[in-house]
Amino acid sequence: MQVEKTAVYNTNKSVLWRMLTLPQHTEAYMFGCKVMTTWEVGSNIRWEGTYMGHHQVLIGQVIEFMPENQLQYSNFDPNIGMEDHPKNYLNVSYKVEDTKKGTQLTITTSNIGGDKNRASEVAKGWDFVLDALEQYIEKDKARF
Repeated sequence: MQVEKTAVYNTNKSVLWRMLTLPQHTEAYMFGCKVMTTWEVGSNIRWEGTYMGHHQVLIGQVIEFMPENQLQYSNFDPNIGMEDHPKNYLNVSYKVEDTKKGTQLTITTSNIGGDKNRASEVAKGWDFVLDALEQYIEKDKARF
């Protein structure tokens, strides 16, 4: 089972890529979390921040990184009550493409297993993130 979400943004690939990969931007739309990583394949990735009064830390590894095109990382939330084991890590990929309508972002989350509740929560989370990202881009367009 996997979850795939797509959105088109009124910006260019370079700006969108910075929004996706730089901690000063991810904090604005990713549930208050800054991404911390070198983006080198095999390096650790850590999302950390506070959202609605709750401190959160998610961990994983960078699997693929092709600047301004696509990236993939594993992701695990130690607070969901599952064992910290590779089989419980989600695989998240971002694909960025130019289209006639703007820059398209496709986010695919896989390795969910057959857990429909987990898939539903993942889908809701990405809906929130994609909307918040659009608001952030539109609000701060003059800065970029």
